[in-house]
Amino acid sequence: MQLFLLPDLSPAYKQEGTMLPSPERMIFSGIVSGGKPLLSPKETHQLNAFLRTKEGKTVWFFIDDKRPPRTLSQNAYYFGVVLEYISNETGDDVESVHVDMKEMFCKRFFDENGIELERSTTRLTTKEFAAYVDRIVVFAATDLNVTIPPPSV
Repeated sequence: MQLFLLPDLSPAYKQEGTMLPSPERMIFSGIVSGGKPLLSPKETHQLNAFLRTKEGKTVWFFIDDKRPPRTLSQNAYYFGVVLEYISNETGDDVESVHVDMKEMFCKRFFDENGIELERSTTRLTTKEFAAYVDRIVVFAATDLNVTIPPPSV
């Protein structure tokens, strides 16, 4: 579970992308037990301090399932196989291929003011990262005529 607190419905929430913490917005992660969020003592302290700064203001509470970040094996397959195969075909270094693939296939992220942030695969969940890699594998096969082997299990 993730608990999102926002002072008002921000442009970032209305647009494609993700919500990131800021001085005006906090994100807490915990487990629901007995119908209540269980936060670490540190997060409980941070939440209470944050709420004190919002005294008398209207805030929004969003509860969402916590999304796991990409896994180390996903990352190893992406950099060690997918990007390496494309790099070998194009002659570009792996980092350049990574930058190009992010621009072509990574979803967009926005800050609290609706300003687009740099595209980053580190913000993707395991499911989003798998879809991102799948799009690149299809692109490599159809546009570059490069067959990328599936990940080893």
